[in-house]
Amino acid sequence: MKKRSIVIIVIIAIISFTAANMLNGNRVTLIINNETSKNIDYLKLNYTGLKKDIDIPVIKSNDNIKYKVDIDNDFTEGSMNIYYVDANNKKVKFIVVGYFEKGYKDTINVSIKEINDEIEITTN
Repeated sequence: MKKRSIVIIVIIAIISFTAANMLNGNRVTLIINNETSKNIDYLKLNYTGLKKDIDIPVIKSNDNIKYKVDIDNDFTEGSMNIYYVDANNKKVKFIVVGYFEKGYKDTINVSIKEINDEIEITTN
């Protein structure tokens, strides 16, 4: 009887874990820290296969935002980038995740340390 109860509990735990992962889908949490004295309101995010780039909300100076990125269901593998368009209309790209695949779930910390003519971004 005791073994049967343990087996049932393990099966329920496995089903619960699997269901929770399926409901969450592919989600990456991006925490962007603005360590500068200026507000940043012009960043965009994209990843391989994304049909329309995502506008990152304004990040106030010396503040951060936590942004949840729901990855498309048809995504299989690729990279994730943050970019902005400079004064010369050139896209300046920073790699946030060099490689990830379907089912990837993580929290990524990005720090913006300086803004001159260009932005300096580091990831943790």
